[in-house]
Amino acid sequence: MTGCNNSNDMTVLLPLTKYLQIFRQSWFSGALSVLFLLIALILLRVDTQQARSHTTSLEVVGHLHTQIQHLAIVSREALRGNEQAFVQLRNNLDQLNYYSSLLQYGGEYQRESLPAVADLLPGDLFKDFQNTMRTKENRARQILESREALVNLAEILKRVDLVNHSLQKKLQDFSMEVAQTGHTSNQVIAVDTVKILVQFVTGGVRSLIQGGFQASKAMDSLQNDPEQITGMIQTLVKGRDWLYSTVLGNQLSTDTLSQIRIQFNALEDLLRVAQKLTPEASGAWHAMQETFSAGDHLSTQVNQIEQALTTHNSDEGMFISVLFYLMLVLAIVSGMVFIYLFSNSMRKRIHQGAEC
Repeated sequence: MTGCNNSNDMTVLLPLTKYLQIFRQSWFSGALSVLFLLIALILLRVDTQQARSHTTSLEVVGHLHTQIQHLAIVSREALRGNEQAFVQLRNNLDQLNYYSSLLQYGGEYQRESLPAVADLLPGDLFKDFQNTMRTKENRARQILESREALVNLAEILKRVDLVNHSLQKKLQDFSMEVAQTGHTSNQVIAVDTVKILVQFVTGGVRSLIQGGFQASKAMDSLQNDPEQITGMIQTLVKGRDWLYSTVLGNQLSTDTLSQIRIQFNALEDLLRVAQKLTPEASGAWHAMQETFSAGDHLSTQVNQIEQALTTHNSDEGMFISVLFYLMLVLAIVSGMVFIYLFSNSMRKRIHQGAEC
């Protein structure tokens, strides 16, 4: 009886070699279970990396949107002769090229490795985007090249306003002087008429140039600006000469009139300088028009890139998720088969030991 009990105890305990023998009989299902589980974990990691890359790519696309909008703003400020706007415009172009290169070639972005996404886009979408980008960049650089003319023209306008303000005051004082000295009403009317004429000419020149700043006029009109300014200068000169002939013919020569003469000469010189600068500035104005047009098209293309990336990552994420759950199910099934085979072999060994 004692020998039989010892035999039963040894059978129940089963030595290590017996366990290994049982395990070898079901090793295939166990190995499959482990393999499927490892694949599932790898897929989970890939899915996490893909989600992170997708988020980073969309962030880069968002920066492109921001830079495109900012480019339109700083370009308009550059046309107005804002010195700081030219620095911002150059930086803006560099940022646009940087984000475009990230999408095309990939690279490190905020301590993350961003893969190239250009090849993931359908058709020639990214190529069309680059062509539009190149056009926009060329127009913006044309504005940069016209920096000196634009800054000088903006400064001329400021000085025209100052001289006009001073001339208006001098003419007002002269009109009162003529009226108080009892001269003819024609002389007073001549002074007041020229005062209005000066205001009209300076306002007209400013409107022409500011219209270019706003880049809202047709190119033909921009090219005619120098001729229009020439006509306004001629009108100013005729008005000035008429004033001189009217008042000087009646021996009206005062200090105020001398100062008026100086202001008229200064205003004429400023308007002629503005006339010379206008053709070069017109090229920048035309470039601004095309920059706005390209900007609208570029924004549309960036939206298309964003939508294409979202669609691609959604499809890829769905595919990886399906594979992940499939591997997980296969790992569970293989594990259950392994447990079944292992436990079944164990029962057989125990049963054989019990019969002994």
